[in-house]
Amino acid sequence: MGALLEIRDLTTTVKGEMGSYDVLSGVSFSIEQGETVGIVGESGCGKSMTALSVMGLLGKNAAVRTGQALFDGKDLVRLDERELDSVRGRMIGMIYQDALSALNPVFTVGNQLTETMRAHLDVSRAEARARATELLGRMGLADPAATMKKYPHMLSGGQRQRVMIAMALCCSPKLLIADEPTTALDVTVQAQIMRLLREEREASGMSLWLISHDIGLIAQTCDRVLVMYAGQIIEQATAEELFAHPAHPYTEMLLRSVPRVDGAREALCSIAGQVPARYGEMVGCRFAPRCPYACQACQRSQEMYTVGESHAVRCHCAAGKEAAV
Repeated sequence: MGALLEIRDLTTTVKGEMGSYDVLSGVSFSIEQGETVGIVGESGCGKSMTALSVMGLLGKNAAVRTGQALFDGKDLVRLDERELDSVRGRMIGMIYQDALSALNPVFTVGNQLTETMRAHLDVSRAEARARATELLGRMGLADPAATMKKYPHMLSGGQRQRVMIAMALCCSPKLLIADEPTTALDVTVQAQIMRLLREEREASGMSLWLISHDIGLIAQTCDRVLVMYAGQIIEQATAEELFAHPAHPYTEMLLRSVPRVDGAREALCSIAGQVPARYGEMVGCRFAPRCPYACQACQRSQEMYTVGESHAVRCHCAAGKEAAV
């Protein structure tokens, strides 16, 4: 299998009151056909900004400065709005973090679902309504037909989230970008939704790009995991390798900050400080001010090094590092 999506050296700049600054710096990774890739990291590290950059959904004060996002051979960064509209929704679906803001408040749920399908698929209005009702039922909504007639504000947060997931899946996309897809859902519904996404992936060969703070969800769902900090990918490996042998101090501390599920007792780790505001201007390791292992080498620019098969880390101090990636 080849890469369905390949992001190369993506750098995104935001213009603020105090000038322009980079919020993404040289982000590179790929997602293969049928693969599930997860991105973890604290809020403000650039996870959602990466997805918005790829989808061409940045605000007026932000723009991709350098890099490519190759999807099915097309560079999404270079496409105009009309060309992007033929990809978004049809070829790439996206579950947004805030369902209330993402759904249009003046149209019913049914109208929004059917409009999406009729814009991208050759289906009649009746066929679109039938598929929309069936999808809402699969999302676990008790009365799909009644939900079709409701406006977003008439639904609970969890119901809106499920509607958003149905909308992202309604055109059977090749790639689904899921930004915190289960945040507003209780544990049982979360398991149901993730099972549905897994079944969709297995049935259609869909790829899944999962953005989440839930490390347990990432561990259970993903084939490969990327760790992001301050606008950079700082570690990437298979899920099994990353959780068994974290190489970057930040990854190690992230994993130690959540309770273990194997019954072992271990004091939870707290990461001192916070993600720096203007990290694009930092020369050395961006995690160094918070890192208990920081040394002189951390003042130099950090490159990605291989530390094992399919395992790379952005850290001079990583044990067993080899040639730069």
